[in-house]
Amino acid sequence: MERVREMTKMDYDKYIRLLLLNIARYYPKILSIVKFKPNSIEIALTNRCCCKCIMCNYWKLGSNDELTTQEVKDILNQAKELGCKNCTLYGGEPMLRKDIFELVRYANELGYHVGMDSNGYLIDANAAKKLAESGLESIAISIDAVGEIHDELRGLKGCFDNAITAIQELRKNNVTVVVHSLLMSKTLENENILKLIKFMENLGFPVFIQLLTLTPHHLGNKFNSSFSSSSLTFFGTSDISSLSPYSTL
Repeated sequence: MERVREMTKMDYDKYIRLLLLNIARYYPKILSIVKFKPNSIEIALTNRCCCKCIMCNYWKLGSNDELTTQEVKDILNQAKELGCKNCTLYGGEPMLRKDIFELVRYANELGYHVGMDSNGYLIDANAAKKLAESGLESIAISIDAVGEIHDELRGLKGCFDNAITAIQELRKNNVTVVVHSLLMSKTLENENILKLIKFMENLGFPVFIQLLTLTPHHLGNKFNSSFSSSSLTFFGTSDISSLSPYSTL
C-alpha cells in the first residue's frame, strides 16, 4: 500500500504540473517564474490488442505501423536526457510486443521507474516472473466487472480469469498492482462496480475508478454512425460521489 500511496502522490504532482502548464498557455509569463522539465513519459507501443472492448477503438485499427525496438530505445534515451524519471508503456496491449521484456529491461537500466498498462490477458506466471526480472515496478490492470460481465465488456472470453491470474502472479513477484475500472452503464447497473470493488478488496487490491473520456481511440465508436448510445453512458463526478467509501478517483 505504501507504493500505491507513492503512485498517488506522483499522480497529484503530475496533475499540478499539467494545471500550471495549461495556465501558462494563457499567461506565458508564469514560465519565467516556474521552471518546467518533464519527469514522466508514456509510450504507446502498439495499437494491436487481444480484446474487443465496447468502449475502445484500438482493436479496429489493426495497424502494424509501430515504433521499432530501436526507436523506442531512442525515445527513452532522449526523454532521460530531458530529465524524465518515470516511464509507462501501454497500447493497445503492450504484451503483444515480442520485445516487451527487452524494452522494460532497457528502461529499467536507464534508471526509469517502469510501469505498464495492460488488460492482463497474456500475463501468466511465467510472464509475470519475466516482467519482474526485467525491472517492471508497477502495473495497472484493467478490470471493469466481476466474471462474465467483464468478458462481455472486453469482448474476450476468459479475460476476467486471466486478469485475476495476472494480478496475483505479479504480486507474488513484488510488482505493485492497481486495478483500473471504467464507469459506464453496464458497470453501474446491479451495482456491478461495487461488487468489483468489494471483490478486489477481499483480494487486497486497490481499485482506481476512471471516467470515460471521448477520444478517437477510446470510445471511438462515438465517431461511427453505427454507435449505439444505449450501450454506454457518460457520468460526471457528481454522479459517482456516493458510490462507495472504497472508490478512488
